[in-house]
Amino acid sequence: MGNCFTQRGEEFNFCYDQKRPESSLKSVNESMRRAFPIGVDRKMNKTKALSQEDTTDATQSFTQVSFNLIDKIKSENDINIIKEALLKNFLFSSLSSDHQDSIIKEMKYLEAPSNQYLMIQGQLNSYFLVLASGRAELIENGKRINIIQQKDFIGEIALINDTPRPSSVRTLQHSSFWALDRKSFRTIIQTINSAEYSQDKILIESVPIFSILSKTQREMLLTSARKLKYTNGQIIAIENEPGNLFILIKEGIVECKRQGQNIRTMGVGDYFGDQSLLYGSMNTTTIIAISEVKCLGISKNDISDELVDQMTQVVYKNTLRGAFEKSKIFNNLDEGQIDAMMEKISVVSWDEDRIVIKKTTPENKDLYVTVNGKIDDSSENYWKVMSILGEEDATYASELLKTLKKITLFRGLCDEKLKILIDNLHIEQYEQGKVIFHQNSLGEAFYIIKQGKVDVIRDELLIRSINKFDYFGERSLLFNELRSATVKAHDMVQLWVLKKADFLHIVDERMQVLMQKRIALQDTSVKIDDLIILKQLGTGMLGNVFLTCSVNTKQLYALKVIDRNKIENEKVQNSLMLERKILLQLDHSFILKLIKTFKDEKRVYFLLEYVRGEDLFDVIRDIGLLCDEDTKFYACCLLIILHHLHERDIVYRDLKPENVMVDEEGYLKLIDFGTSKIINGRTYTMIGTPHYMAPEIILGKGYNVSADYWSLGIMLYEFLCGGVPFAEDSMDTYAIFQRILEGKINYPLYANPMMETRSFIELLLNKNPASRCGGGWEKLKSHQWLKDYDWDGLIEKRNFAPHVPLLPNLDWEIEKAFVNQKKINTILTVEDSVIGSPRRIIKRVDWDSEF
Repeated sequence: MGNCFTQRGEEFNFCYDQKRPESSLKSVNESMRRAFPIGVDRKMNKTKALSQEDTTDATQSFTQVSFNLIDKIKSENDINIIKEALLKNFLFSSLSSDHQDSIIKEMKYLEAPSNQYLMIQGQLNSYFLVLASGRAELIENGKRINIIQQKDFIGEIALINDTPRPSSVRTLQHSSFWALDRKSFRTIIQTINSAEYSQDKILIESVPIFSILSKTQREMLLTSARKLKYTNGQIIAIENEPGNLFILIKEGIVECKRQGQNIRTMGVGDYFGDQSLLYGSMNTTTIIAISEVKCLGISKNDISDELVDQMTQVVYKNTLRGAFEKSKIFNNLDEGQIDAMMEKISVVSWDEDRIVIKKTTPENKDLYVTVNGKIDDSSENYWKVMSILGEEDATYASELLKTLKKITLFRGLCDEKLKILIDNLHIEQYEQGKVIFHQNSLGEAFYIIKQGKVDVIRDELLIRSINKFDYFGERSLLFNELRSATVKAHDMVQLWVLKKADFLHIVDERMQVLMQKRIALQDTSVKIDDLIILKQLGTGMLGNVFLTCSVNTKQLYALKVIDRNKIENEKVQNSLMLERKILLQLDHSFILKLIKTFKDEKRVYFLLEYVRGEDLFDVIRDIGLLCDEDTKFYACCLLIILHHLHERDIVYRDLKPENVMVDEEGYLKLIDFGTSKIINGRTYTMIGTPHYMAPEIILGKGYNVSADYWSLGIMLYEFLCGGVPFAEDSMDTYAIFQRILEGKINYPLYANPMMETRSFIELLLNKNPASRCGGGWEKLKSHQWLKDYDWDGLIEKRNFAPHVPLLPNLDWEIEKAFVNQKKINTILTVEDSVIGSPRRIIKRVDWDSEF
């Protein structure tokens, strides 16, 4: 039992409590277990899937396999042969003609004599071939299984990753091929998509009606926008006919006519159809291309699905958002609370000089926000766009209360203490780089981050960064100590501040327990010499993981030990640095916590929270098919985790049961951040585990955090149906990807999920990333399947957990370890002696300077 800790596609076997006796694997909820129906198999012996990463480094060159590389200019016939072959392959058929032309341009001409092996079964292959002339045979286990003829292709899986060939290919006569290696293919796709994305993003941001949209909303527009092409003379829109597209010109020129008369011409960056998009009105002009024209097209139907409302409502709601953010009363609300308020607000229009509010109307009856135009009263007061009428009467305290309830620490406080908290919090603002307090200073206040991020620095070294709704400063107040670190504003930051006396008056026993647990996992004063070894938890290609204990505090930790020689050989320096950077930003009870890192001449070390439990991969096999309520429990845990990551622009990229632990309370905890990335816009690396990969990752079109929601959808299907929805019975990467791109979801008769559950799964498994997350975190939470779920109970760990692992008591092992006092250096010295040969000492370079 245990979970896989994957690092660049290698199984790390980061296991907890391995080889437990069979009796200990039974849940305390044994009476709640659900057996599989007859004939249903969750593949009890299925091995844990490894993640894969495309490094775009070709393993072979054409010359290494006895090809004769010829410099040949492609004729029209050559191009047609290649195009016909490409259109048979899903990796190319979804590409635009421009993309296909770029790939064809890059393909090389090769010749091979008769009886020449082009590919060998079981060996790696990194090139894709289209047969231009001649014939070849496909051989599997010594037997011919197919004949390859002109316009057939070979080696398509090589364009995705390093997968051993399932069969051999041998020429039957002198043959010629058009060839493409994986590195060239991935580079072309990424370069084209990245350039197009940047250009399209600039164009979208230049449109005034889109300028007030959030970054997420603009990204959704970009994802849904269609690429359109018109030839010279083609009619794009017709006067007095219904408009159905907003069109933004990328290249070329169009002519606008009204009643047959030329009005104007438009070119790059110009747009039309905005009135149709916003108000559903008729086209006011006829638009004709007077050159070849390339455009972005946004359909009203697309944005209705993607943004949940018509663009008019989006514009108005963003104006509402601006009004709330400007307001002295409402600026304490978080995004979710603002969204909730906006859901209750309807848009009403009045003609000029119409009465909006009668004089006799009670002051506290309604809230009015001006989103367009201007209103005034008989006393010559007026309210323009983004003005709020009657905001002074708004119930600030109740809204602040909802905000504070988002912070785990304050959940469960009695009304009296909540009132003290609300009455005594005040807001402070700090510019970028400004010190909030210094190391070794007296602790005078407790801080909660309202907006922005702060850096925690000890002895001039960055320890970690803390983000929105996280808190700091409690240690020196609780223990009456000097500040253990300096805290600086990472950027412009707003803080809620509570003075020491008020903080101590509010803190109850539950809060003290929460903070002391957190403080224990923030104790960066622990040194590697303070650790004694209890046992080895796992081993992998890069090193080992040990269960350790501090001799000073008896706090348990997992220590990941990574060999420098292996780091150098596998070229994972950047991956380790990014993993460290990400983990130091995360502080959540559902996410594995990094305490600190160490280094010496031979190794680097990650000191991690020790999570006792089983991994979800094993738990769902112990339970069997999950019922709807149990699926909902795990789904909501994972949604909370993803929301925490995505708020920080972190895409996880390898969400699957193997990377999730079920802790000793039955709640989920996400581990293994070796494949995660901080993104701004889109990223293009093909990475993850094939069965859980989103379509946009496979196609190389660029992806963002929406890819994680696809993986979540796969997991929910797996919980309910016993297997993944696409190619469950196949380990062939190409076949898996083909089924994912087909996107056909079937539910087994024995599972039969409820309609609301199916709707949620299919929302997450929408091939359009913009539609997948339904408009964001709040929209997912408000889905019919989840709308009544007790989210507060989940965060506070009050909800019933489907499976609580029975785990062995570690007291005896801890006592034994203290008697033996085996230090980590002792263990590693023994390990070095077992190796036998002298270890090559890797000279430390700048990559590990922060470890």
